[in-house]
Amino acid sequence: MDYVSVVIDQEVARITLDAPPGNRINFQMREELGQAVDRVAAGTARALLVTGAGEDFCLGGDARQWVDVPVEKLRPKIAVFAEALHKLEQLRIPTIAVVQGTCAGGGFELALSCDLILAGESARFVFPEAFLGIMTLQGGIVQLAERVGRARAIELVMTGEPQPARRLADWNIVTNVVPDPELDAEAAAWADRLGHGPTATYAATKDLLEIWRSEAAMRHGPACTTSPCRCSSGRTYRQPSAQPPSPWTQASRSPRPRGRIGRPRRAEPLPSSTAAPWCLLTAPGETGRGCSIAGVAGPVRAPACVPRGPAL
Repeated sequence: MDYVSVVIDQEVARITLDAPPGNRINFQMREELGQAVDRVAAGTARALLVTGAGEDFCLGGDARQWVDVPVEKLRPKIAVFAEALHKLEQLRIPTIAVVQGTCAGGGFELALSCDLILAGESARFVFPEAFLGIMTLQGGIVQLAERVGRARAIELVMTGEPQPARRLADWNIVTNVVPDPELDAEAAAWADRLGHGPTATYAATKDLLEIWRSEAAMRHGPACTTSPCRCSSGRTYRQPSAQPPSPWTQASRSPRPRGRIGRPRRAEPLPSSTAAPWCLLTAPGETGRGCSIAGVAGPVRAPACVPRGPAL
């Protein structure tokens, strides 16, 4: 691989972005990142470090390659990175992003796809997409909201202002901040500790969080019934039939009176005209190809869709 390296040393694996300067995510790096995660998944490592060579962790996607590329050809190339991040999130071992310098755009989403983020004091985090007239293509806004809440997530994404690592640590986005010269040693210590920990327990913990994500998606909005479904958070949610029954979504269960706020609601069928802006399988104005919404008959229009996964 030319832009991504993988080193597995007993219990600890390390994936390094190596495309100086800035480690911008070009088309080839997207493919290599997925291959690197596959190699780690197939190996015996019990913890993973994700690092960037040079002064910056990652400056985000290499938009210079997007110029004059037709949408129908750009969409699957973007989807390659989405799939790589999904594979990273699904690893059965603890994953740690080790961030120095600038962590921007897709690089920020890469870090958020790890379980933990360690940062040097020089680290700066930013989503500059708003200035480019695009959204966070790999679900960064949702990844942020999971960690810090809706209001802070909107602030970070809409203002596009770089944030220091210390502030994001205060906001529970970054796990720990250390002086830059100590970053590698701190990362090695975390990896060694987790690599010698109860791996099966860590995997079960991640499974519980995935169930929580899926349940939240089904409570707060209709879910795609295709398999797999790439939704705005970048997760592949299970089909509704595969979900354990939830007391908040069973139509046969009467809601308990708990006041207006937080009161469970009875699940109701959705009208056939329901729009699905979170279903990212189609482009703006197109009709969902193979993507249907629970309770909706016929194709669904997706007015705000962005390429997220392969067309089904």
